[in-house]
Amino acid sequence: MESSYLSVGYNRELNAVIASWSGYISADEAKSGFERIWETFRYYEANYVIADLRDYEGGFGAITQWLDEEYMPKMIKIGYQACANVMPEDFFMSVSLNDFQNKQSGIVPLRVFADLNTAQTWISQLQTSKNEPTPDALRAVA
Repeated sequence: MESSYLSVGYNRELNAVIASWSGYISADEAKSGFERIWETFRYYEANYVIADLRDYEGGFGAITQWLDEEYMPKMIKIGYQACANVMPEDFFMSVSLNDFQNKQSGIVPLRVFADLNTAQTWISQLQTSKNEPTPDALRAVA
């Protein structure tokens, strides 16, 4: 699925939805994009998300409450286990991502990586872990 600001795909090997964001994204577009990620995640019965935020401009500010109270709980309900984020270049998005990561700490592991390959490696390591890891154990993998 593609739009001018978001491309959403699925990586079978990683059982992960890959979301690549680009450009300045309004609150309505961000919400719509997150809904597309949820639909893809549910369709493939995925467990992970890899969000490529390198070209995302703006932030989550206007939808932070919606993400915390509505989106994340419904993602967790359908099997969401972790998210690997590729570091945004935009300063405001970096601040917003850091804030979001701190709020979700202990609920679902969210990690930020400098590049896509490292993010994918982390997801792969999570999958090969023999035990059902806790969020704290998942953070320690990388």
